[in-house]
Amino acid sequence: MTRHTLPDYTGKYKQQTVYGNVDNGELAVRLGASSRFDRRGQTIWLDDFEAAILRWESTLASPNTTCALSNVRALAGEQSMKLVTGDEANNWCRITRNLAYPVLSKIGFEISNTYAGYIDRIAWEIKLWTGTRLYIAEVEWENSTNSLFYKSATDDANQFPVGTTTEFATDVDFFSTTGGFNTCKLVVDFTTGRYVRFIHNDVTYDMSDLFYLDEAEAITPPNMHVRVCLDGGDVGGATIATVYYDNAIVTQNEDI
Repeated sequence: MTRHTLPDYTGKYKQQTVYGNVDNGELAVRLGASSRFDRRGQTIWLDDFEAAILRWESTLASPNTTCALSNVRALAGEQSMKLVTGDEANNWCRITRNLAYPVLSKIGFEISNTYAGYIDRIAWEIKLWTGTRLYIAEVEWENSTNSLFYKSATDDANQFPVGTTTEFATDVDFFSTTGGFNTCKLVVDFTTGRYVRFIHNDVTYDMSDLFYLDEAEAITPPNMHVRVCLDGGDVGGATIATVYYDNAIVTQNEDI
């Protein structure tokens, strides 16, 4: 057996042009994993929208509102999910992914989007039924004010776009360019009744002092869903709102 004269831990022949090691998260991304933006938490579900079928359930306010896979724009791969509102009043849609009841912990929901034309509001939601309680955690971005709103403990339980929300951040810009996506992540602690954070591109908003809506509900079996919503603005024929979504990721055991 050939022997060498240097110990295994020697630094004598250190590499000069390449780095010698990467962690597992970086390795996964280099091999094509979707979780390339915020790598905290343990992934329990993801969708890169590359499959032949759409895995989300849609609630559309009008016959002219559509939800389908598209190859027009994509953050990664060849497809994204395209939402288009109708050109009539009450032009909104909600797209939902239903999931099994998770181990209660800090749950994260990450998804990327870009839009074309005018939109009024977009929203991200995590809703959880325990069998006795209903928890609703939701963040909305309003285009006209560039503000973020959240579903608070004192807001009502009505669903987007008619439910009440509370402002918590201003001067939040979403860009819209061909091929340019905004990535956002909502993190909620379902063991404390509080939000944790909302990430919008390079900015993290601390929400750890804010409580989500918690009310009694003993009809629905335990389950969880994540949802994205789009409101075109009730413009009644003036415009059509279009949003493309890509790389949806749900995590548990998020850190602080």
